[in-house]
Amino acid sequence: MYSRLLFILMALAFTSQLLSAQIVSIAQARALPIGSSVTVRGVVTSSGELGKIRYLQDGTAGIAAFPGQGSAKDLKFSLKPGDSIELSGQLSLYNNLLQISPITACLVLLRGQPLPPPRLIRLTEVGPAYESQLVRLESLRFADKKDTISSGTFDVEDDQGLRSKIYLRKGSKLTGAPFPVQPVSLVAIVSRYRDFQLLPLNLQDFVSVPPHNTVHLETTTVTTALRIRKCRQGKITVRDKAGQEWLFSIVHSSGTTPLDVTHLPTGAYVVLVRTGGQVFTLPFQKI
Repeated sequence: MYSRLLFILMALAFTSQLLSAQIVSIAQARALPIGSSVTVRGVVTSSGELGKIRYLQDGTAGIAAFPGQGSAKDLKFSLKPGDSIELSGQLSLYNNLLQISPITACLVLLRGQPLPPPRLIRLTEVGPAYESQLVRLESLRFADKKDTISSGTFDVEDDQGLRSKIYLRKGSKLTGAPFPVQPVSLVAIVSRYRDFQLLPLNLQDFVSVPPHNTVHLETTTVTTALRIRKCRQGKITVRDKAGQEWLFSIVHSSGTTPLDVTHLPTGAYVVLVRTGGQVFTLPFQKI
């Protein structure tokens, strides 16, 4: 009797190890061929405002999941942001978006978990590296000149004139809200419908960025560190007199952004600070 019980326990342990070995990171799943069966774990970042689809992330990447045709009949997919889940299914493409669909199993492990912090990126980085992940973009303007936000697709642009698409599903909580007239800090999910697009989820994802009237350097003569003060949003570029770019940085939210200039050759430079729709040109000397 004892040996039989021991055998059963060993078999259960082996089965548990085998099942655990089948769980892969989302980044590993994304690297597999279309049609592969995968099991991943992650935190859900979206809910019903985008329809049946859900987006989830772990510490490596993000992926979409859709309970489409062929999914388990008893599948319960009423997931909310902050649900930590284990998900099994097949990799497929829908209008170029990589997703897990059909879904064969979904288990909620924990609820109310913190969402992964949005990754701060530039508009030029809206692409495969951040697909299905939460991101934050600074100082965006709405290119469409309308009074209120409506469903559908519209353009946003950064302070360099680069553009990307935003998509809002019909019935979104954002529809009917006034278009921000000032630049905004935008939180969204990077998705894809043939081309890449951004999916904001609620009004809190649009934070107006007030214009700044005074941005200045701590000193105009530097040896090691350049400090830009009184600027909480925007981008900083350091160029030499010939126009060659030497440094690029996103503004620090504290209002003071240090830049290491130890590697710059001695000479005259210009700092370009783009913030709130304004551009400040600040010359300095590296000694």
